[in-house]
This record gives sequence, C-alpha cells and structure tokens, in this order.
Amino acid sequence: MSPQKLLTAIILSSGALALSANASEIEKPYIGLDYTMLQVEDTGIDVEPQAIRVRGGSVLGKYLAVEAHAGAGVNSDTVTGARISLKSLYAVYLRPQVSLGALHLYALAGYGYLNIAVKDQLNDSYDEDDSDFTFGAGAQLDLGEKWGVNASYVQHLKDADYKVESLSAGVVYRF
Repeated sequence: MSPQKLLTAIILSSGALALSANASEIEKPYIGLDYTMLQVEDTGIDVEPQAIRVRGGSVLGKYLAVEAHAGAGVNSDTVTGARISLKSLYAVYLRPQVSLGALHLYALAGYGYLNIAVKDQLNDSYDEDDSDFTFGAGAQLDLGEKWGVNASYVQHLKDADYKVESLSAGVVYRF
C-alpha cells in the first residue's frame, strides 16, 4: 500500500472516530505562532530560508482537528550568488491526533501552496510557486489550560527535481 493510500485510510478512520465523539469532547479553537526552518533542495542547490508561520485550527473531536497555516519569510539563504527566500506559504490540513495526558501527537495531511522568491547574481528577480498534497507530523505539550509548545515536520512539496520541507517550533494558545 502506498504511503498516500495509507495516510488517506488513517484520515478517514480518524474522521469516523471524530464524528462519533460527544459534543463535550469538542474543544475550542486554537492559534499558534512558529519559527520555521525550510529546506529547499533543487538540482544541486540546498538552501535553508527561515520563516514565521501562523497556525489556526479547531478540534472536531477527540481524534481529529482541522488546521490552516500561513507563513512568510524572515530570512533568506544564498547559494552560488542567488538569494532565495520564502515569499508566502498557505496550507489547510486534516489533523488526526492522539493525546497522552499533556502530550498530543499528530499527523498532518492536506493541500499547500508555496511561493519562493529568487534574486540572482545579476539582480534579476523571479518567483517560483507550486501547490500540492502536503503532509507532516508533530507534537504539542500543554503548559497549562491555555498555553502549549509544539514542534512539527512538514513535507510541503516533492517532485522528481526538487523537495521543500520544514521543521517548526512555537507556541499555541487555546481560546
């Protein structure tokens, strides 16, 4: 079974469990702010621009949440004279999750869009953008009733020629 088919089966199973949850299990919405290190690999190029990402979501039941991400670059990286930075990042996810006390482990599966800005040695600028199925995993640790910290890995894009993935860490606030 391919990884995408397995992930789809997990999401559908989680959705069925979430829909059977009692209304009392539904939590309030949350928002998070993360520092993100991207890794962009493309035919001999390997750069690591940095970004800030805002996450917002809502738990639909004990085992499932929906989440949206938006991000923008804060620091570029340079390779062979070209400066590369994240211009924008947008994604929506289903988030199957399991809670182990204050620790929450989750997967992410959804659709994302990236826009990467490139400024070459001659000062010519252009953007590269793409959208595709995106997935990842993470963990969140509650620090109290309202606040928590999280870390996650996301594979944003993968093609025969290039790959964009990220590691993020940040804080989350539940309303």
